[in-house]
Amino acid sequence: MTIGLLTHEPCTASRLRKPIGLQGATRFAFTSIIVVLVISSPIVIFADPVLHTASAAPLPTISTIPLAPSTIGQDGKEGDFTTQAALSLARATQTSNIVNSKSYYDISFRTSTTGIIKTIQMTFPPGTYAGTALLVEAVGIGPGAIATSGTTATGQTVTYTVTNAVNVPASTKVRIQLSNINNPPDPSSTLTASITTRDSSNAIIDGPTVTNAYNIKQIGTNDIADDAITNPKIADNGVTTQKIAPGNVDTDNVADDAITTPKIADNSVISTKPSESFMKRVTLLDNAAGNALGWNPNGGTFEFVISEPNADFDTSYVSASVTASRIGGGSLIGIPCTAAPVWPGGNAFTIRCGLSPSNSPPDGSELHYMVTSLPAHVL
Repeated sequence: MTIGLLTHEPCTASRLRKPIGLQGATRFAFTSIIVVLVISSPIVIFADPVLHTASAAPLPTISTIPLAPSTIGQDGKEGDFTTQAALSLARATQTSNIVNSKSYYDISFRTSTTGIIKTIQMTFPPGTYAGTALLVEAVGIGPGAIATSGTTATGQTVTYTVTNAVNVPASTKVRIQLSNINNPPDPSSTLTASITTRDSSNAIIDGPTVTNAYNIKQIGTNDIADDAITNPKIADNGVTTQKIAPGNVDTDNVADDAITTPKIADNSVISTKPSESFMKRVTLLDNAAGNALGWNPNGGTFEFVISEPNADFDTSYVSASVTASRIGGGSLIGIPCTAAPVWPGGNAFTIRCGLSPSNSPPDGSELHYMVTSLPAHVL
């Protein structure tokens, strides 16, 4: 170690006794100032740095070169993490929201980060089939082409690749319209698509960002235009009993001559299938219930008016027969009886046995009748 000291020329009394001129006075003043400064100054130590290199830690090197921002891959590989900006106003709208139907899709968004967009990835929810998707138009982005990847089960991705990528400013509105996309088979009101923009090196610029939720619903009666479903559009055996809700098909829904023998399966029409408004069979006994409805044979009355709500003069046909009491064997009484709905009014029919009281059904006779309702054809 070496020590250096600042010194000055000694100032003695003998020297001060000598007369001094202007120059000497100046030197004296200057020298005195130095003396005061040296006496009041600390000792300055100059140390040899070589002697301390073994114990001193090396200083870190600071670079003045700016570093590029770090990113993390979507594949989860090791790397630094930088949060990517979310796209704004991300929307997915379709022209048809019926399950399992073809639809146009508009995918739109607004960029958040300025960058050279090379690809736009649009991932659809599971069940959506985009394998045959077609590009209709692209707005706010350069010309390009689409390709589909992935599976329907996990969600297919349609990638739009820009032919000549250029810098796209932040807040640019972009819309891509696709056609021939098949909606999922199951209804849902919470479906979303995901949008991601990438540069030429496949690094993410913005996203992934999910769109607004959109709705896919089951088809209903109001979704079908009149006469839209015709025979050529229905596959053979496509409509089965299980697919028809009770009461949905009535006489007014069936065209004239639409149901022919070849269209009716063997043993498919049984007594429990027709509605009573179409076909009804009744037996009236000679008792209180039958009497209340107008059937009261006593051997002296040959014409009766029977109350029947399905009887109508224009739209129903009544056929009837009279038999002896079932206790007596239930055989025909041998007297011809005819029946017809009452005019006017309806809701009743007349049955007449023979032409005079001598043909009256005996006491205890039973009335068997059937009412069939069909569209009126009055010529």
